[in-house]
Amino acid sequence: MSSDRPGAELTMKIKKNKPIVYDPANPKKKIRKESDIDTGVGHPQTTAVKIALRIRLGQVLQVFKIFHPPQSTELILSDPPGPELVPILAELKEVFGTAADEQWIVKYANYETSFGNKFTSILELDPFGVHANGLQLVPVVFTHKDRSFAVDNYVFAISILPGQNNAGIALGTALAGNTKKAAAKKVAKKKPTKKKPAKKKRYK
Repeated sequence: MSSDRPGAELTMKIKKNKPIVYDPANPKKKIRKESDIDTGVGHPQTTAVKIALRIRLGQVLQVFKIFHPPQSTELILSDPPGPELVPILAELKEVFGTAADEQWIVKYANYETSFGNKFTSILELDPFGVHANGLQLVPVVFTHKDRSFAVDNYVFAISILPGQNNAGIALGTALAGNTKKAAAKKVAKKKPTKKKPAKKKRYK
């Protein structure tokens, strides 16, 4: 991560780069989202990382792929072994909460500095089950494999999966408002007009 300060960094941005794809027979059946990801990590290190996504209980992560430059090379993702997964899930529940109808999916990956900060991803869930006017929020968190979400530094973002009626809306992932203040309009100051000296009357 970009610092050793404990807690979250809202540096990662997730933005769809292609139209959302639904099951043509039933939009609630399946959703596929392709995104551009910018992790925003200032000084990335070559290391193993763990990535976690929170989805609904009963949903299956049919496809989850991450590609890095050059030439959109696929990042190899793996499942943590059972003995390692159990404490990770317990920690995710403690730090972020896990409702009765939610579950966390955890993946390991090997990251190299040559990959940079920008990636593309494919996420496919089945079933989707979201109302046409609704949306599903999928928290995404990652950190070094040997670090803890409870006491160390991590990066997070929110991936938005829109219902069919919202698919064309440009939904962002920022949690805070725009901090840039609108530039104040400059009002041109009128220069004071110089009074012409009164002409002296000449007496004949």
